[in-house]
Amino acid sequence: SVEPAPAALRLWVRWRDGTVADIDMTGAVYRVGAFAPLRDPDAFRHVEVIDAGCAISWPETGLDYSSSSLVRLAEEQAPFGAADFVAWQETLHLSNQEAADFLDVSLSTVKNYRSTDGIPKPVRMACRATLRDPHLLQAHFRPRHPGRPSKSAEV
Repeated sequence: SVEPAPAALRLWVRWRDGTVADIDMTGAVYRVGAFAPLRDPDAFRHVEVIDAGCAISWPETGLDYSSSSLVRLAEEQAPFGAADFVAWQETLHLSNQEAADFLDVSLSTVKNYRSTDGIPKPVRMACRATLRDPHLLQAHFRPRHPGRPSKSAEV
Protein backbone atom coordinates (compact mmCIF):
# COMPACT_ATOMS: atom_id res chain seq x y z
CA SER A 1 0.00 0.00 0.00
CA VAL A 2 1.02 3.62 -0.38
CA GLU A 3 -0.13 6.81 1.25
CA PRO A 4 1.19 10.35 1.47
CA ALA A 5 3.16 11.02 4.64
CA PRO A 6 2.52 14.20 6.63
CA ALA A 7 5.80 15.74 5.42
CA ALA A 8 5.80 17.29 1.95
CA LEU A 9 6.67 15.00 -0.98
CA ARG A 10 7.06 11.92 1.22
CA LEU A 11 5.30 8.59 0.91
CA TRP A 12 4.71 5.78 3.34
CA VAL A 13 5.05 2.54 1.43
CA ARG A 14 4.06 -0.77 3.00
CA TRP A 15 5.87 -3.60 1.22
CA ARG A 16 4.42 -7.07 0.80
CA ASP A 17 6.50 -8.34 3.74
CA GLY A 18 4.77 -5.82 6.02
CA THR A 19 7.70 -3.44 6.49
CA VAL A 20 7.11 0.26 5.96
CA ALA A 21 9.42 2.74 4.25
CA ASP A 22 9.20 6.52 4.52
CA ILE A 23 10.35 7.60 1.06
CA ASP A 24 11.26 11.18 0.20
CA MET A 25 10.24 11.85 -3.41
CA THR A 26 11.62 15.41 -3.50
CA GLY A 27 14.54 14.52 -5.76
CA ALA A 28 12.34 12.77 -8.32
CA VAL A 29 9.69 15.49 -8.24
CA TYR A 30 12.21 18.29 -8.76
CA ARG A 31 14.75 16.55 -11.02
CA VAL A 32 12.41 14.72 -13.42
CA GLY A 33 10.61 17.30 -15.51
CA ALA A 34 7.55 15.12 -16.07
CA PHE A 35 6.95 15.01 -12.30
CA ALA A 36 6.62 18.80 -11.96
CA PRO A 37 2.81 18.54 -11.51
CA LEU A 38 3.45 16.62 -8.28
CA ARG A 39 4.88 19.76 -6.68
CA ASP A 40 1.24 20.63 -6.06
CA PRO A 41 0.45 19.05 -2.64
CA ASP A 42 -3.11 18.18 -3.70
CA ALA A 43 -1.90 16.31 -6.78
CA PHE A 44 0.81 14.50 -4.78
CA ARG A 45 -1.70 13.29 -2.16
CA HIS A 46 -3.75 11.34 -4.72
CA VAL A 47 -1.38 8.39 -5.05
CA GLU A 48 -2.33 4.74 -5.41
CA VAL A 49 -0.81 1.33 -6.12
CA ILE A 50 -1.29 0.01 -9.66
CA ASP A 51 -0.39 -3.06 -11.72
CA ALA A 52 -0.65 -5.49 -8.80
CA GLY A 53 2.02 -3.61 -6.86
CA CYS A 54 4.47 -3.13 -9.71
CA ALA A 55 4.09 0.67 -9.58
CA ILE A 56 2.37 3.62 -7.98
CA SER A 57 0.35 6.21 -9.85
CA TRP A 58 -1.07 9.67 -9.51
CA PRO A 59 -4.13 9.10 -11.74
CA GLU A 60 -5.10 12.76 -11.98
CA THR A 61 -1.73 13.55 -13.55
CA GLY A 62 -1.21 10.38 -15.58
CA LEU A 63 2.14 9.85 -13.85
CA ASP A 64 3.49 6.62 -12.39
CA TYR A 65 6.64 5.39 -10.68
CA SER A 66 7.88 1.79 -10.66
CA SER A 67 8.16 -0.22 -7.49
CA SER A 68 11.78 -1.08 -8.36
CA SER A 69 12.58 2.65 -8.40
CA LEU A 70 10.80 3.08 -5.05
CA VAL A 71 12.91 0.24 -3.64
CA ARG A 72 16.10 2.00 -4.80
CA LEU A 73 15.03 5.28 -3.21
CA ALA A 74 14.18 3.48 0.03
CA GLU A 75 17.55 1.70 0.06
CA GLU A 76 19.47 4.92 -0.58
CA GLN A 77 17.51 6.84 2.05
CA ALA A 78 17.77 4.15 4.74
CA PRO A 79 19.99 4.94 7.71
CA PHE A 80 23.65 3.97 7.30
CA GLY A 81 25.62 4.05 10.52
CA ALA A 82 28.70 2.55 12.12
CA ALA A 83 27.39 -1.04 12.02
CA ASP A 84 26.59 -0.64 8.32
CA PHE A 85 30.06 0.74 7.65
CA VAL A 86 31.69 -2.18 9.47
CA ALA A 87 29.51 -4.63 7.51
CA TRP A 88 30.49 -2.87 4.25
CA GLN A 89 34.18 -3.24 5.10
CA GLU A 90 33.79 -6.88 6.08
CA THR A 91 31.75 -7.72 2.98
CA LEU A 92 34.43 -6.25 0.73
CA HIS A 93 37.33 -7.58 2.87
CA LEU A 94 38.89 -4.14 3.28
CA SER A 95 41.35 -3.29 6.01
CA ASN A 96 40.93 0.07 7.71
CA GLN A 97 43.79 1.50 5.66
CA GLU A 98 42.40 0.10 2.39
CA ALA A 99 38.99 1.59 3.19
CA ALA A 100 40.66 4.93 3.96
CA ASP A 101 42.60 4.83 0.70
CA PHE A 102 39.51 3.88 -1.31
CA LEU A 103 37.37 6.63 0.24
CA ASP A 104 40.25 9.15 0.14
CA VAL A 105 40.02 9.86 3.86
CA SER A 106 42.43 9.44 6.75
CA LEU A 107 42.79 6.26 8.76
CA SER A 108 41.43 8.06 11.83
CA THR A 109 38.34 9.06 9.84
CA VAL A 110 37.66 5.41 8.96
CA LYS A 111 38.07 4.47 12.62
CA ASN A 112 35.56 7.19 13.46
CA TYR A 113 33.08 5.87 10.86
CA ARG A 114 33.37 2.44 12.52
CA SER A 115 32.33 3.82 15.90
CA THR A 116 29.83 6.64 15.28
CA ASP A 117 26.77 7.14 13.13
CA GLY A 118 27.75 10.53 11.67
CA ILE A 119 28.87 9.20 8.29
CA PRO A 120 28.69 11.86 5.54
CA LYS A 121 26.19 11.34 2.72
CA PRO A 122 28.86 11.04 -0.05
CA VAL A 123 30.57 8.25 1.92
CA ARG A 124 27.25 6.45 2.50
CA MET A 125 26.52 6.74 -1.23
CA ALA A 126 29.98 5.41 -2.18
CA CYS A 127 29.70 2.46 0.19
CA ARG A 128 26.29 1.46 -1.11
CA ALA A 129 27.38 1.93 -4.72
CA THR A 130 30.39 -0.38 -4.33
CA LEU A 131 28.14 -3.11 -2.93
CA ARG A 132 25.88 -2.83 -6.00
CA ASP A 133 28.67 -2.45 -8.56
CA PRO A 134 31.95 -4.29 -7.88
CA HIS A 135 33.59 -2.49 -10.81
CA LEU A 136 33.84 0.67 -8.71
CA LEU A 137 36.06 -1.06 -6.19
CA GLN A 138 38.01 -2.86 -8.91
CA ALA A 139 38.72 0.45 -10.64
CA HIS A 140 40.02 2.25 -7.56
CA PHE A 141 41.29 -0.39 -5.11
CA ARG A 142 44.97 -0.58 -4.26
CA PRO A 143 45.98 -3.33 -1.80
CA ARG A 144 47.83 -2.52 1.37
CA HIS A 145 50.22 -5.08 2.81
CA PRO A 146 50.56 -5.22 6.60
CA GLY A 147 53.73 -3.95 8.21
CA ARG A 148 56.43 -1.60 7.05
CA PRO A 149 57.81 -1.78 3.50
CA SER A 150 61.00 -3.81 3.14
CA LYS A 151 64.29 -1.98 2.62
CA SER A 152 64.45 -3.25 -0.97
CA ALA A 153 61.14 -1.50 -1.68
CA GLU A 154 62.48 1.82 -0.38
CA VAL A 155 64.77 2.55 -3.35
